Amino acid sequence: MIYTNQRRRELNKALFSKLQNPLITTLAEEGDSHIFLEHLPKDAEEIPTDDCLMRNVPRGVLPWNQVMPVFIPAMYNGKKAYLVNYVNNSQKSIQTALEKLNTCGMYYIPGMTLEKGVDYE
Repeated sequence: MIYTNQRRRELNKALFSKLQNPLITTLAEEGDSHIFLEHLPKDAEEIPTDDCLMRNVPRGVLPWNQVMPVFIPAMYNGKKAYLVNYVNNSQKSIQTALEKLNTCGMYYIPGMTLEKGVDYE
């Protein structure tokens, strides 16, 4: 879940391309690498347990070549929002995601992954 600003921008662009929903409202400043959504995407579901998260993290040859977009409840300028983040199969990413899941809750879109070389460079 820790990415450079450039990689995060690439992932954000790929996510919005895949969602293809012009009604999604972002609350972050233009060019900000962290995106907050005003509402969850329509197909998003709550991740109820650690096991559910672990089952849905994409498995690839290299842990960082596939990511699962997640949406974490947060506050942005005093408004309820959802922080967009990405989980890959590295131990650090999974550990961070499990901590966020257990403290804040988390949502995902079942079956949605972003793959390097396919959805982003």
